[in-house]
Amino acid sequence: RMHALDVDTLSMWAGTGHACGDELPKEWRGLFFMSGNRQPDGSPSPLIGMDTTLCTFHARGRTLACPLSSMLWAPREASITTARKLAAARFSYELHFDVRFAAARVTAYVFGVSVLDQMGMVWDIAKVSGDGQTLRRCSWATEAASVVGETPLERVRRARRNKESCFSPRRMAYAGRVNKGVVKDVKKAWGNTLFR
Repeated sequence: RMHALDVDTLSMWAGTGHACGDELPKEWRGLFFMSGNRQPDGSPSPLIGMDTTLCTFHARGRTLACPLSSMLWAPREASITTARKLAAARFSYELHFDVRFAAARVTAYVFGVSVLDQMGMVWDIAKVSGDGQTLRRCSWATEAASVVGETPLERVRRARRNKESCFSPRRMAYAGRVNKGVVKDVKKAWGNTLFR
């Protein structure tokens, strides 16, 4: 079931989960605004946020497992419809980090089955700023990814120069601290109410 959330009370509900535990580095914790996330047709994606504090971190495999409930949606009927379809398909995703936690490869699941390989896609995410305030998420066709680089970090670094299919998640909130500049951008784009 979807719940409406007030952006003005962000510090009370965003980036306040404890599922990720203390072993996940702090720079990867919080609610991130998916600034620039677009659908294949170029229109803004209804998926506008991810809250990693609602994900479960498995230290042995350096894997962050995120349920659909960790995602934040735009206040549009199409967004709610998309979220409900993904819920019915038991959609989830995982971040598989490198040893230094500088970057991760993303795996997406539908009905427990990994789907990006079947779609011929590779998704990478990496820190742009050392403090984790800004990340970079890039999408590649599988053949293109292998040409650009061998690791997620290498590919994302090269994509920053080449302006590939990337966007820049920015931390909105974590542990009661709110980035007012990011909140202002969210309100300008989507208003005061979001859904999860």
